[in-house]
Amino acid sequence: VSQSRYSQSTSPALIYLTAVPAAVLAFGLLVYIAVKPLLKSYKPKSYGSPHGALKQIDLTHPEQYGRIAITIDFSDKDVLAIKEAVRQGGKSAEYRLIHIVETAGARMYGDHIHDKETQTDTSYIQEYIAELSVSGYKASYVLGYGSPKERIPVLVSEFKADLLVMGVHGHRMLKDILLGTTLDAVS
Repeated sequence: VSQSRYSQSTSPALIYLTAVPAAVLAFGLLVYIAVKPLLKSYKPKSYGSPHGALKQIDLTHPEQYGRIAITIDFSDKDVLAIKEAVRQGGKSAEYRLIHIVETAGARMYGDHIHDKETQTDTSYIQEYIAELSVSGYKASYVLGYGSPKERIPVLVSEFKADLLVMGVHGHRMLKDILLGTTLDAVS
């Protein structure tokens, strides 16, 4: 009867010389890990916050924003965005309504496009401006052309806004997950 090579080359002495010391070391490490915290008083180290020290908020003189940019997409969320912006800035602030025309023509020709959507958007945003002006607010508007994710930060920076107010209307959950939202890209 022949034995396999494996069983011929593996002797019990070799097993005891490798496996038993490894098992003993592993058991010793487990005992050390379990007993070490019990032997000395545990005092957690303070590493501090990665964000720095907490600063106190001075609420005696609340700041009002001087220049507020508001993105508009002509959805039902526009009114909420404008109300929030006005609440933050009051009558002393200067407001800039921003709308991005996203048509294929607008992406290609920019502000040289004079299509129906651009004309309609201009008319709608001028109505918002008129309504704000009648109520005593200083407001202006700008139309951007192309991708909102690219144009909004540029227009806000050009206005030197202290605050940007964006309404979120979303599309469909799956589309937002796959393509992202303008709010995600701008913030």
